[in-house]
Amino acid sequence: MYKLVKLGMKRERWQKDFGEWFSGILRSADIMETRYPVKGLYVWLPHGLQLRNHVLAIIRRLLEQAGHREVLFPLLIPENLFRKEAEHIRGFENEVYWVTHGGREKLDVKLALRPTSETSIYPMFALWIRSHTDLPIKIYQIVNIFRYETKMTKPLIRLRELTPPTPSPRRRRRRCGRLCKFTSISSTSSACPMS
Repeated sequence: MYKLVKLGMKRERWQKDFGEWFSGILRSADIMETRYPVKGLYVWLPHGLQLRNHVLAIIRRLLEQAGHREVLFPLLIPENLFRKEAEHIRGFENEVYWVTHGGREKLDVKLALRPTSETSIYPMFALWIRSHTDLPIKIYQIVNIFRYETKMTKPLIRLRELTPPTPSPRRRRRRCGRLCKFTSISSTSSACPMS
């Protein structure tokens, strides 16, 4: 508390300017630097990165205990593949970052910076799954996704770059034989005693 008071981060200050107070707390606690020159992007400081990595290690352990295997899909998604996921991307298509140049040359195909993990995973499922005998596929990835968040950004709350774990298992549904996607982690509560 001494360090916070010394830096002028008194608790009462949150009532007047919560954003500045919260950013100051994150910097003082060595969690996150919020003054990066691009709005909504932040620098993880040593203590914050250690906390983040610890949480991700718990999530990895839970997913692997459930039989998932970690993979890494590309960051860039060609526009034509991205548009095939129209149903999935509805609601945030205006928040997609587009790469249009490679160096100084204009690209033939616009490339989306991964706004969700599913948009890079689904095209590969179409190649890998040919029949029910190819199922189940239980994979996950923990990677950064990017959204051009136009509302007021807040560190740790509303970001333009975030790292959500994405379990993407495919299984066969017994009743109707359709493929279905599920993304729940039922054992999360065992890792978080507060839930």
